[in-house]
Amino acid sequence: MNVLFVCTGNTCRSPMAEKMLRKMAKEKQLAIAVKSAGVAAIEGYPASKHAREVLKEYGAETDHLTSKVNKELMKWANLVLTMTTGHKELVLSQFPEEAHKVFTLKEYTRESIQEIEHQKKIEQLYTIVEEKKSSFLKEFQGELNRLQEQYTYFQGKLKEIEQELESYQIKLNDMIREELQEIKRLERELPSLDVADPFGGNLEIYRNTAKEIENYLVKLISKTHSF
Repeated sequence: MNVLFVCTGNTCRSPMAEKMLRKMAKEKQLAIAVKSAGVAAIEGYPASKHAREVLKEYGAETDHLTSKVNKELMKWANLVLTMTTGHKELVLSQFPEEAHKVFTLKEYTRESIQEIEHQKKIEQLYTIVEEKKSSFLKEFQGELNRLQEQYTYFQGKLKEIEQELESYQIKLNDMIREELQEIKRLERELPSLDVADPFGGNLEIYRNTAKEIENYLVKLISKTHSF
């Protein structure tokens, strides 16, 4: 199994995750290959000083040269784990064809049944919203097309047509309001999927981030036994 960790500059979080997982996999004799990269990395720089210090404390490798996320790395990886949702969104925007294997580290290792059920409920509600939108468009597409054509052609009737279009938007909003409100409520209850960025912090902050990463790597190791 090939795992790619991704953060911003590939100097702190992702190299710590890479070296720590590599060590853990070796100790457990697991066939896991690990690399890391950054969405905004400058090629060829070492890991940050504090990151190297923390890795020494874990007995992990400290040699590292920064890499930027690219097509080759994305193709190589079976699993891409980002440090934040922001990193995930950037990776998905650049490599949408690889979406099936991109997760945040916390998202992929989530264990709480309640969290999983929350996420499933959110996905179900999004599905309902899309189905209702599709149904709405199927029912009113002809009218919407007619109105849009009139809007373009009859500039003098602009205000009247805008009011008609707005009435349809209100109808659509009324149809999906309950689902959208429930989505927002459930999303607020989910914990953050980001790993804290230690950049610019002291050694203790780096230790805290490493400990956070380690907790999720233990879960990752457990989850990858099936591969």
